[in-house]
Amino acid sequence: MKWALRIFALVITTLCGIAFLFFVFGLFWNYNYEHHRFLPFVVEEGYITDTIWLGLGFLCSVILYLSLVRKMRPHSK
Repeated sequence: MKWALRIFALVITTLCGIAFLFFVFGLFWNYNYEHHRFLPFVVEEGYITDTIWLGLGFLCSVILYLSLVRKMRPHSK
């Protein structure tokens, strides 16, 4: 059961990380560098807040995964 939880945490961490990178690159792609602001649909559709929530989810899943890995290491005697 512990191994399944560890693999599940790794999968969630990977998916959140990939989605977060796609959202960040999407924000860079849709930034209007001439006028120094985002395009209107980016702000109206909530892409910025979605990126922030994905970043927080990624951070939480990394912390969960690292705590699971730390608990499962064999202790030296």
